[in-house]
Amino acid sequence: DDTPAFFNDIDTPPFWEIKGDATMATITDMGELRGKIFYKEHYKTRVVSHVEWLDSKQRLRSVDYYTKEGF
Repeated sequence: DDTPAFFNDIDTPPFWEIKGDATMATITDMGELRGKIFYKEHYKTRVVSHVEWLDSKQRLRSVDYYTKEGF
């Protein structure tokens, strides 16, 4: 689909939680940080620029980049 991804549109495993504010969002699993969602600058509110996925030791595992058309 050709629409921007908002922070709450990011696919996560079951029971993982996304919490967002005006500057960024976080993805947690049982209170453990598993990802960081960054918003596009100078664009619509809370449209995703990229997501940094972290491993269990908080090390960067991978990055997903998003365009204004989505993933």
